[in-house]
Amino acid sequence: MRWVIKLGSGLLVDAEGLLQLDVVESIVKQVVELLKSGAEVLLVSSGAVACGVRQLGYTSLPTSLRDRQA
Repeated sequence: MRWVIKLGSGLLVDAEGLLQLDVVESIVKQVVELLKSGAEVLLVSSGAVACGVRQLGYTSLPTSLRDRQA
C-alpha cells in the first residue's frame, strides 16, 4: 500500500512562524509505524517556505521566486 501525505504550512508552523517540533515528532512516529507495516510513504509539503521564513530574517512570506526558493 502507498500513502501520500500532504503537510501544509498551517500544520508545520505556529502563528509566529516557528516550526512546531512536537507536531513534526508526532508525524515522524506515525510515518515510522506505516513503514514498519510495509507501506510506502511519500511526504509532500507546502510548508517548506513557511518553515524557513523566520530563519532567513523575513517578516512575511517572500514574493519573488528567487527568495521563495532560498
